[in-house]
Amino acid sequence: MTTMYKSENEMSTAVLQLDTEQIDRLFPDYLLIDSAMSIIQCSRSVAELCKDLSNVFLFDAFSITINETAINDFDKLVTYVTSPLIISNEFISLKGHFEYINKPGELLFVGSILQHDVVDFSLNGNRSALINNIDKIADNIWEHDFRTGITKFSKKQSELLGAEATADNVKLWWNSIHPDDKFQLEENDQKYKSAVLDKHALEYRLLCKDGSLKWVLDKGVVVEKENNGKPLKIIGTHTDITSIKQAESALRESELRFRSLSENLNDGIIVEDEDRRIVLTNQKFCDMFDIIFQPKALSDSSCKDAMRHCSKLIKSPVNFEELSEGFISSQKKISSIILELNNGKIYEMDCAPVLIDGQYKGHLWKYADVTDRIYADNKLEAQKKFYEDVLNGIPADIAVLNERREYLYVNPYAVKDEALRKWLIGKNDEAFCNYRNKPLQIAEKRKQLFEEVIASGKQLEWEEKNLTKDGQPLHYLRKLFPVINSDGNVKFMIGYGIDITERKKFEDELSLSEKRYRDLFNYSQALICTHDMSGKILTINPATCKLLGYDQDEMIGKKIYDFIPADDRALFKEKYLDAFAHNDNVKGVFCVVSKAAKKNYLLYQNYKVEEPGKEPYIIGFSQDITERKKIEEVIRSGEEKYRSIIENMNLGMVELDNESKIMFANENLCRMSGYEMNELLGKKLYNVFSAGESRHFIKQKMYLKKEGVSEVYEFVTTNKIGETRWWLVSGSPLHSHTGEAKGSLLICLDITRQKILEQELRQAKQHAERSASAKELFLANMSHEIRTPMNAILGMGKQLERTVMDGQQQFYLNAINGAASNLLVIINDILDFSKIEAGKMTLDNVGFELETVANKALQVVIHKAEEKGLALSSNIDPNIAPVLIGDPYRINQVLINLLGNSVKFTEKGSVSIHCKVAEDNEHSQLIHLEVVDSGIGMSDEFQKSLFDKFLQEDDKNGKKYSGTGLGMSIVKELVELMNGTIKVDSKKNIGTVIGINIPFAKGNKNDLPKKEEKKASSNILFNKRILLVEDNEMNRMLATIVLNQYSAIVDEAINGEEAIAAMRTNDYDIILMDMRMPVMDGLEATQIIRKELSPSIPIIALTANAVMGEKQKCLEVGMNDFLIKPFEEEELVQILAKWLGIKNVFSNKDENRKHESNPVLFSIENLKNISRGNKEFITKMLNIFVKEIGLALQEIRAGEQNNNIEKIRSTAHRIKPSLSNMAVDSIRDEILQLEVFDLSGKELVQFPEIINKVEHVLTTIIEQVNNLIASGEY
Repeated sequence: MTTMYKSENEMSTAVLQLDTEQIDRLFPDYLLIDSAMSIIQCSRSVAELCKDLSNVFLFDAFSITINETAINDFDKLVTYVTSPLIISNEFISLKGHFEYINKPGELLFVGSILQHDVVDFSLNGNRSALINNIDKIADNIWEHDFRTGITKFSKKQSELLGAEATADNVKLWWNSIHPDDKFQLEENDQKYKSAVLDKHALEYRLLCKDGSLKWVLDKGVVVEKENNGKPLKIIGTHTDITSIKQAESALRESELRFRSLSENLNDGIIVEDEDRRIVLTNQKFCDMFDIIFQPKALSDSSCKDAMRHCSKLIKSPVNFEELSEGFISSQKKISSIILELNNGKIYEMDCAPVLIDGQYKGHLWKYADVTDRIYADNKLEAQKKFYEDVLNGIPADIAVLNERREYLYVNPYAVKDEALRKWLIGKNDEAFCNYRNKPLQIAEKRKQLFEEVIASGKQLEWEEKNLTKDGQPLHYLRKLFPVINSDGNVKFMIGYGIDITERKKFEDELSLSEKRYRDLFNYSQALICTHDMSGKILTINPATCKLLGYDQDEMIGKKIYDFIPADDRALFKEKYLDAFAHNDNVKGVFCVVSKAAKKNYLLYQNYKVEEPGKEPYIIGFSQDITERKKIEEVIRSGEEKYRSIIENMNLGMVELDNESKIMFANENLCRMSGYEMNELLGKKLYNVFSAGESRHFIKQKMYLKKEGVSEVYEFVTTNKIGETRWWLVSGSPLHSHTGEAKGSLLICLDITRQKILEQELRQAKQHAERSASAKELFLANMSHEIRTPMNAILGMGKQLERTVMDGQQQFYLNAINGAASNLLVIINDILDFSKIEAGKMTLDNVGFELETVANKALQVVIHKAEEKGLALSSNIDPNIAPVLIGDPYRINQVLINLLGNSVKFTEKGSVSIHCKVAEDNEHSQLIHLEVVDSGIGMSDEFQKSLFDKFLQEDDKNGKKYSGTGLGMSIVKELVELMNGTIKVDSKKNIGTVIGINIPFAKGNKNDLPKKEEKKASSNILFNKRILLVEDNEMNRMLATIVLNQYSAIVDEAINGEEAIAAMRTNDYDIILMDMRMPVMDGLEATQIIRKELSPSIPIIALTANAVMGEKQKCLEVGMNDFLIKPFEEEELVQILAKWLGIKNVFSNKDENRKHESNPVLFSIENLKNISRGNKEFITKMLNIFVKEIGLALQEIRAGEQNNNIEKIRSTAHRIKPSLSNMAVDSIRDEILQLEVFDLSGKELVQFPEIINKVEHVLTTIIEQVNNLIASGEY
């Protein structure tokens, strides 16, 4: 019997009467806490789960989150719990490694509803609190007592059934159970009665009042038993699980649909859960990856194992396992991943995460076999690329247009600009022409032709002419091909075009060439014809017809041998027509007969022409040699006469064949060689007349004869008795009457006697050269022997000038110095003569003032003229340029010679010099120099030999007028070296006028050498120890005096041997070494010093030998420098200071004036601003500037020399920014002029002046910048 609880309190009271074990059965998971949140009691299951929980703070063991808010105190817990302290299990979880406690419908948490009060939660304590809480439970609580048969229900029954409670709720409940499910309760009741069950859980359906169905979960537990185990009381709950069942039903239905779909899909499917266990797969997946198990057998197995199996089938480099793990980690949908298997199959993989209520629940993988599709796509792509490559690679314009003339495709050959090609798609020709500024007539013409093709449906071809940017014509051959669809309409149009510009040029050239060949054929005087292989004439030119007297129509179609003498026809066929069977060309001579029966001989060279698919033919070129044949007959008849002439001229003659075998030798040749005729015939020339090197030489000459070369040469041979003979040979090739080479003819002349004479002349030449060398040695010795005492005389004179002398002593000293100077002039004349003879005389090219040079020359002879009472004057043309370019020293030498001669040979009267302009050009002047005297004059006969060497007019005057006889010879040579001329006009006892014309370039003040007054410090050589090696006592004394004046310590040695001894015992700073000394000369001493004593001590050569080559000898043995006697005191000090490393030897009196007159021509302020004071940067930029301007100077000079104006322009343009940065303003206008210089304009006159100024300023700037860099003061 069943009854219902009368009230909820009654039900709660019944529950509270249970002991702990009974509560555990009814509520498997519960917790009791006090207001301090300490756990005071829990179910066994929770205790087992969490070990010991007695008196543990709730939040130490559990985390509670409600509505995404973390609960951490009792007050907040009470705030969020709607049913006091009964919390759904979804909000609470264990800390640590435990999962959610997930058993829906069971009591999870029971606590106190009293705030902040400590509540006694023992079962004997506050019953009302527990009763109220139990009433809040959503489930229907029931109780059945087996002793009374009564069943009681809580008030939740009505909510479950949707009907009001009745007096018999048990009957209401039983009648509401679905008939098909009642058997479960009946079977369950029997099991309890049989003491088989202690608890149960059943699911069944209820029929509600409104006709709907509900599912309930019926749970019960035996709370009282008899001793025999039979139940006395059961307590249980009814839980509404309708929504769960509906969800399960929908899920089952969905799963069935999904399974059905997966089984029928043509793709492989696999579904895994969040633990990577397989939930679902299909047979297609197993088949695709060679899995032998059925899909159901894979359920709940490891998906990782399945992926590992699949990975083995997939080609590397794909790591399928890592790829899969990455997709799972990302939890993103992935599609179209291509996998290539080892067996050649290609799969496309898609995967997606399975999300339920936003929670990840696994992954779905889909695999589609796309092998055929990929292969088809690849094939289609390959075909597409192939056709694109074909179209793109065709060297022609290709385009595809739709019916509206809009471009669908254009290949790169037609439009090379890729951006323009893309732009053109969808555009028509009008838009293209407007965009590219092309004539619209092109678009209009194409539109007209397009419409014609549309109308006719047939392709069309035309030529189109365009112009390039520079106006050159371009020719195109264009075609339009219509593509017709099934209904007969044009689907689209293919345009094709090729550049035929070259073809048009070729056609024009070919047409012109054909005309030229036609004209050549018709107007050529050569005989030209063509004929077939049988000799039938095909074409013949007018010149041939004219020669033979026939019209072209009379000869074309006839056989050639119709015009050949009957006797020659068989030979003609054999030697000519039949010869083409084995040869491509045939040459020779044949005879033809004219219409007038005249025989003509033709020299021919004919060729066989073969063209594919055509019969071969012969083209012939002939020359009428009838007259030549007549001449050959004359020559042949005269041959014997010429042989006779050769015999009488004592010339040997020999005829050779093509193998160089002797075919004939005349008697003279036999006599020259000593051989008989029969000993020579048949022998090869080089085997008889040559041996050794001559044999190879003759072989070469014979080879050249085969090539048709005629030449004259000499060779050495031996005659029959072994004597060496020299022959002069003239050789030429021999030809037969047909023009073929048949050998050579040699004419030989014995030149042995001439060769002996040549040898004697050569020996005489060598003897003369040795004599010249001896003369040079004599000059060197003479120079040394005279200059050595001269050095002492002039040096001592200098020292005497520093002393106090009376008038008479000064007179004597002047006489000594004058004599020494005259002697030095004589020595210099001799040495100049030697240089001129050797061709070693050189000239300087510097600026000078002609008036100054002329006055210096007058100063030299003024004393002598005054002594003789002669009037000495000069006349300088004011039109002479202020500065000329030349060698002032040599001009002075010429004038001194001429003035000296005039003063010497004039006893009374006057001597004058005149300088005037003979020609005045823009850049140069021709200067006429004239020396006039009233002296003894010269005879006409002597004037002819005036410039001969060592010659004076009358030897008897040699005593009165002494001299070397070299002066005028040297004058003439120097004048000619300066590209000048000299002319003499003299009358005996009346006087002489010598005129000279010399061209000079014009210069300016900047070309004049800078003069500085220098004076060395008296202690410049202080404490420097000098070894003076000199055999001449006077020279030693002079040098010692000079060196002591500059505070030097001097040791003396009279020869090289003493010098070496001194070197072994003392240390010296420098050595002054004379070249020529007794016992041991300076060269030998230097070699020993360098080898044994000191490789580095400076050695200065002192020599009176001023001839060429002497300095080179000094340097070769190891000397450092060279000083020629007599030398000036300043020269000696300067060279010593140079090698002793002493700087600033001479103080410069004009130094301040120099700085004042040489202003800085640039500024580095701009560099300072740019560099912000970085000196390293400024230094680097200054060095770059110097390098750049130095290179520019070289280029400007080279451009001026080579007349390369364009080079000068570009250089000026390049350096203009650099000059601007350095504030170089002084030549700004000149640089601009050079940059735009016009060679054809009036500026040409100013060009050299501009160049000179630019060069001077830039050179000065480079020097100033280098000085600035060295100082570092910026």
